[in-house]
Amino acid sequence: MAFTQILRGIGLAVPASSTHAFAEALGAVGLATRDGVYWAGRTTLVRRPEDIDPFDRAFAVFFEGRTGSGMPAEEPPLHVTIAIDTDDDSDDDSDDEHDSNDDETIELRFSAAEVLRHKDFAAYTDEEIQLAQ
Repeated sequence: MAFTQILRGIGLAVPASSTHAFAEALGAVGLATRDGVYWAGRTTLVRRPEDIDPFDRAFAVFFEGRTGSGMPAEEPPLHVTIAIDTDDDSDDDSDDEHDSNDDETIELRFSAAEVLRHKDFAAYTDEEIQLAQ
């Protein structure tokens, strides 16, 4: 009943007989699958081709929790902290700030080859030259 009232509210002509047919169709197909519910409603509640688009939008809002624009309802943003592992053994207190944070932390690490890629070739040690080869 609530879904047919929404359809009426957006301007679709949904007679009581169509509402009863929709209820019977739901009884036959069940509520377990989205496609079953969608096609039960589409075949019983949509009477004109121009009503298909408004029906689809109303269905998405009512059954899938989407907004009227067709986009999923906005969820709160996910906060992520990105830390760069520099192999620097300095004992900064800045790590304590990240530990008290409830946000997920992603730590970036670079391979030795990646670090060498951005280093000036003239500054390579003998060991780094061997590694680069």
